[in-house]
Amino acid sequence: MGTSNQSICLTGRLLTRVTGQLDQSVELFELAVSRCRDDGFRPQLTRSYSHYVEMLLDRDKPGGRGRVFAVQDEALALTRDTGARPLAERVLLGREILPA
Repeated sequence: MGTSNQSICLTGRLLTRVTGQLDQSVELFELAVSRCRDDGFRPQLTRSYSHYVEMLLDRDKPGGRGRVFAVQDEALALTRDTGARPLAERVLLGREILPA
């Protein structure tokens, strides 16, 4: 996936999130995460996880909280490995706003 392709894909994921098409957004984020992981694009994977967590929080589906924690854990592990501190802070902020 080239850089322009990645930008287009990120734009598509974010647009579906912003327009409220959250079910479609889940599919696009899952695809992006899978491709980034398979292709070894760790910086893009970290960014995708960060946005994915935010979308899952917006979606707020019953039973989705477990998925939010799982994605957050993956995102945090990857941010530690890659040194992406700003993204780690962003992910942790999402964890702080989760209802008890």
